[in-house]
Amino acid sequence: MRDWLEAQGVRSKAWVTRKGLQVGGAVFSRGALFHLLKSRTYLGEIVHKDRSYPGSHAPIIDTETFDAVHIRLASLLFDLRVIASERGSEADFKRRLRAIRERHARKERFIERLEALE
Repeated sequence: MRDWLEAQGVRSKAWVTRKGLQVGGAVFSRGALFHLLKSRTYLGEIVHKDRSYPGSHAPIIDTETFDAVHIRLASLLFDLRVIASERGSEADFKRRLRAIRERHARKERFIERLEALE
């Protein structure tokens, strides 16, 4: 899909900052596409704090199509995990995940100590 969008000349929104810096206008990355395809806004909903609410805007896609896309995305993610495990990089992934969790736990303990001082 990314290649098709690039061939069609579809790019992200381009804009200029107050300082005159050009931002955006790039080819959609894989991550940006995943983000767009998972957005419940297209169903006429808004999301706040992981909860979905009816929006005041009309949906531009039906629920069946949205669900079909998510089933396909889930299968792609599963395929990527299988490939990672076959290449032996799953252990590296798990090691990185443990490190992130440890940093997060240390940060939470630090915040708790700061709050106790107040």
